Amino acid sequence: MPLLAAYRASIPAETYAWGESVHGLLLHDLKRTDEALAIFTRMTADTGLSDERRALESLHAAELLEDASPDKAVALLAPAAVMNTSYQPAVNAQLARLRLAQSQPDELRRHLAALLQSQPEDADALLTHLVTKAGDWKSPPGRNLQAELAVIVRALAAEVQGVRRVLND
Repeated sequence: MPLLAAYRASIPAETYAWGESVHGLLLHDLKRTDEALAIFTRMTADTGLSDERRALESLHAAELLEDASPDKAVALLAPAAVMNTSYQPAVNAQLARLRLAQSQPDELRRHLAALLQSQPEDADALLTHLVTKAGDWKSPPGRNLQAELAVIVRALAAEVQGVRRVLND
């Protein structure tokens, strides 16, 4: 986008990143998925950007990758899943769905246990969002991803105190 590039040096990096993100979304709407994915993936890895921006871009990139390359989507989401951002619940919900759809419940359980141990004050909000979002998931034939998630959350209840509130609600 030439107009955006012309002002790169004179605007804050986060403002420029916002413009790039909008450009990526437009490319996606125009079915130019590879170009959009390149933008989102690059921004996800850019440590010069805020964790907020990187987490949001990981969501955008993972959405484009989840059907064709779920392993790549998981790889992009995993670093953002531990970033303490406003997008953390959404990132973890998408990561959980992908892990379960790929029959990786043990990896998901280990990730959530470590996350909840490191951020116990956020356990209630994080798992409430996760369980709520799971209600919208479409399970593969012969599977019930919501039930699989419930098993993991119940197992975590014995390990992390904040999880008990989610189970009781």
